[in-house]
Amino acid sequence: MLRVGAGGLQRIEVPKAPGNAGPAVPAGGVLSFGSIAPKAPPPGAGGGAALLPTPKAFSTGKASAAKSGAVSVPNAKAAQELETAPDTTGAAPGARAQVAAAPPPGAPPAKRKAQESPVVAEGDDWVQQFERKWAAAMTGGGAGDIAAKEEVGEAAPPPAKRAKAPQTKAPGAKAPAKAPPGAGDARKRPAPGAAEPPAAKAAAEASSIAEERPEWATRCTIEAARPGQPQRLAISMAEVGLGDTGLAEWCAWMDRRLEAERGAARGRFRASNVDFSENQLTAAGVKALCQLLEKYSVRCEILRFTGNAIGNEGARCVAKFLTCSGHPMATELHLSRNARLTGEGIKWLLGCLAMHPAYPIWSSETDRYVPLWIRAESQKLKGDSGYQAILSACTSVGCSVCLGESNGDVKCGPRMCVNVGCCDELKHNCVAHLCQLEAPDDGAPLPTPSAHARPIFAAPGRAAPRAPPSGVEAPLRDEPRVVYEDEDLAVILKPAGWSCMPAPKGVNPAWARMKPLVRRRQIGELMAQT
Repeated sequence: MLRVGAGGLQRIEVPKAPGNAGPAVPAGGVLSFGSIAPKAPPPGAGGGAALLPTPKAFSTGKASAAKSGAVSVPNAKAAQELETAPDTTGAAPGARAQVAAAPPPGAPPAKRKAQESPVVAEGDDWVQQFERKWAAAMTGGGAGDIAAKEEVGEAAPPPAKRAKAPQTKAPGAKAPAKAPPGAGDARKRPAPGAAEPPAAKAAAEASSIAEERPEWATRCTIEAARPGQPQRLAISMAEVGLGDTGLAEWCAWMDRRLEAERGAARGRFRASNVDFSENQLTAAGVKALCQLLEKYSVRCEILRFTGNAIGNEGARCVAKFLTCSGHPMATELHLSRNARLTGEGIKWLLGCLAMHPAYPIWSSETDRYVPLWIRAESQKLKGDSGYQAILSACTSVGCSVCLGESNGDVKCGPRMCVNVGCCDELKHNCVAHLCQLEAPDDGAPLPTPSAHARPIFAAPGRAAPRAPPSGVEAPLRDEPRVVYEDEDLAVILKPAGWSCMPAPKGVNPAWARMKPLVRRRQIGELMAQT
């Protein structure tokens, strides 16, 4: 039986009534649960007590009380009357009832076991009924419904879950405020000690390298990369007095900086101006600079070497850089006041441009092919000697140059040519502007611009296939042939099946020193080799 005492909810032993299988029920009925707050056990309470959990809310209805013979206590007054009922267990006021009396603290284990009193057994029907009512109270069900179902022999179903109401936006209701910009940046920021992003790390490294030489960094600016666009840079190192040694140090510093700026994305670079005028440079310094520009594929709008001493060898280094890519690497080239530059250097430069498909340069502004703008004023290129060198170059390689013409108020410039042969949309063979040259009155005229597809090599027939060497009846590959050859240049046709590697397998470099007949026999063996 349960009762409410000063110490809280108590379970006590109730003697059975004579002639009744169930427990005797007092006149007040079985206690129903209202709001009973749990209390802490009194200090010094012994172990071995089986305490019933204190429910938060439990109530019984009239139907349940009628069946079980119990009367519910509807208010606190009735609970107080029940609390003053005599205690049959003899427990001290305010103490919780225990199922078994605790033995003395110092008793041996055997005696303590003997002193334990048997647990009072409850009736099965009463226990089942109490468990049903307890479960109904915990789930919020009414005791009256449970009692009604018990009369017809049905078990009370568990209460149905409450369906969630659909969330609909009321008319005129405001949408939840969005987080301000930058509110989620804290999640994207790396935690202290975490690895920096590659782009931030590359930018920090490039900034550190630039701070090593602030006097150079102010003259060499590099803009931040943009998606899908080359990085823009400008180099203005004119009149610094570098010399070849200083330029080598600059190239080493700029190499590290460009590598850091490019990063893992392997970006491209485009320079609006690369100016190394008046720096006492020779061919060695120009070669180091051109190798750096070629390494990073820096396309220059203006490339200046004015007022140096690069000579013809420096002009060859510049020509190699201009033809290192399938795109034109410069739009303007300034080589004025280089005392060692002669007509031979200009001839080499024009020959390289004539045999490269990127020159003349296609201009999207005018939808025309524009010759490369070259300024090469020099004492050795003035007069008839310079003109004859240009005429010899155009005749030997099948190209033409424009000496600068005008059509009314319109004149030739770096982005436009008004020569009649260059005004067509078709590609022509006028590869350069040389406006500083003057044609002599009695000199032969320069070739006029013509179609770019005109043959620029030797006369037809020289590169015709030859008969195979003696002893070779069915060669597996054709023989390589020399298409064009002079003192400085050789053009060779390589058929399929031959290797251009520096040291191909099975080829002895000593074969080049063989006599013609022996070398011809060796070529026949290579042509028939499987």
